[in-house]
Parts: sequence; structure tokens; C-alpha cells
Amino acid sequence: MANRAESEDETEELRSAVLQTATSVLQIRQRADHEIRRANEALEQRTRELAQALVIMRATLESTTDAILVTDEEGKVTDFNDKYLDLWKIPRVVLEAGTTGDVRELASRNFADPQRFLVRIAEIAATAEESFDVLELKDGRIFERYSKVLSVED
Repeated sequence: MANRAESEDETEELRSAVLQTATSVLQIRQRADHEIRRANEALEQRTRELAQALVIMRATLESTTDAILVTDEEGKVTDFNDKYLDLWKIPRVVLEAGTTGDVRELASRNFADPQRFLVRIAEIAATAEESFDVLELKDGRIFERYSKVLSVED
């Protein structure tokens, strides 16, 4: 009879331990779910803020009278405005493809000396300093070019 009582006590202790473990696991899962919901809400809010910032940046980019081309550290085209398309007569698909080599090649065709234009771009890219140039195109148009390397901190 003692063995049976001990067996029942052990069974009851195991049930109690299992119940405590299950309760702990449930509480941990509830906290994790709560944290995930909070993180998702914060992520959604940040996504909305970034989308709004992008809308403002695009509106600003398009409203300027300057032709703007933005490239990244690897030299890929990351953005441009319609004024840039109009000014350089470069097809949108070329800019959207993001290859600066193609963009430079097409832009260079606007000059009597395309190679000189390409060399100057290489010089600008090789330095982090600001540059200012007056560009005289073979069709008689004259542009001012201002280039500046910006970092994320700028």
C-alpha cells in the first residue's frame, strides 16, 4: 500500500511539475507574442515614416529646376529626376537599368570631345571633393555642373 501511495504522490508531483512548466511556457509565449506585435507595430510605423520621407524626397527632386543624377558608392544609378532625362536626352530605361557606364556613354555623345567628358567624370569620381564645371555641348547648350559626394551622415 505504501508503494501505491508513493506512486500516487510521484504522479501528483509530476502532474504539478508538468502544469507549472506548461504555465511557464504559455506565459513566455504570450510575452513573446506581445513583443512580436510591438516590434511589428514599430516596424509598420517606421515603414510609413520612410514611405512619407520618400514621397517628400521625390517631390523635392522633381520640383527642382536642376537636373539631378544620384549614384551610390559602387557607381550605380540610384535616382534621377525628369529634368535630367530632358537635359541629357537619355532614355529612362537606361537610367532605370542603373548602369552609370551606359549613362556616361550616352551623355558623352553630346560633346564634341566625348573622351574629355568621360575623363573629367573619372576625375570627379576619384575624389571626394566638390567640383564645378561649365559644360559646352556640341548643340550650343551650356550647362553648369556641380558634383558632390555625400555620405549617409550628410
